[in-house]
Amino acid sequence: MSKFRGRCIKTGKWVYGSFWKTLHNSYILELKDEIKPQNPILIIPKTLGQYSDVKDIDGKEIYDGDVVKNDVGDVGGINFDCGAFWINYYQEPSRQNLSDFVKYNVLTEEYYTKIKVIGKNALIDRAFPN
Repeated sequence: MSKFRGRCIKTGKWVYGSFWKTLHNSYILELKDEIKPQNPILIIPKTLGQYSDVKDIDGKEIYDGDVVKNDVGDVGGINFDCGAFWINYYQEPSRQNLSDFVKYNVLTEEYYTKIKVIGKNALIDRAFPN
């Protein structure tokens, strides 16, 4: 099951879980219990972001809409497009597949990345600081 996040329309706080959409509204069904989702939380639609299944260098989950910095200092936004997560760089009109930064350590048998999340959907964060 895919994991999503969005800003609660009432509190402005980030909520995480499954995504559910009706004709006029978007919701996150929080996953506090592994067995069944909780009540739907109405979210601001433009804050919706899907989890990429990749964590940054500090262990933070990377979502569609995050602002990240790569290991050489280039900054860009995460975007899901054509079945993959991409970093769309701000300094130049180019993009790179997020999976290019995921490496496997044979000794620890863990995946790691040198990407760092530096913001969550920057335009929304200014409107609802946490």
